[in-house]
Amino acid sequence: MAPVLYAYARFLMDEVEALQQQGKRVRVFFLLRDAYLLSAACEAYAGQPVGKLVRIRRFVAVAASFRTRADVDYYISGINPEFDDLHSTAKQLLLPPEVTELLIRIAHQSDDPKKTFYQLLHDDDVLELILKNSFALRGRMMRYMSKELELEEGDTIILADHRISRAIRTNIWFAPSRKK
Repeated sequence: MAPVLYAYARFLMDEVEALQQQGKRVRVFFLLRDAYLLSAACEAYAGQPVGKLVRIRRFVAVAASFRTRADVDYYISGINPEFDDLHSTAKQLLLPPEVTELLIRIAHQSDDPKKTFYQLLHDDDVLELILKNSFALRGRMMRYMSKELELEEGDTIILADHRISRAIRTNIWFAPSRKK
């Protein structure tokens, strides 16, 4: 396990250094409980504390990351077919239960319900709802993080987790802005 932790620590510290060289103030938050060992590995690698341990559910981090149609497509493309469940996908995309049920009902009228369901997610109204709900959740998450974790305007945030899923890894870098 040590080689994996070392590789992760090196990867994360390289990312932090690259962002800092771009003039960014980087704040690393390790998602508890799974990232506790990663935090310790990064501290050992860097020779000093690297970030803070925080309790933000992976579900929230992913759900707050949808900004564009491409983000939604990227999330969908990473769904493991073994665990592909339309209700779970809709929940992760923050679709209300009544919309979920309508989409699933329509999808089950086709020869390929999953394919149809994913096509329905691209309907302009559905996509707009996904992005709107994600934007709202992202705002709540940022307010929480700004308050609880003492973030400042312009901070670049890295949410570190042992899974580093494609959906999170590509979307966790964001800077809060508090326009006055």
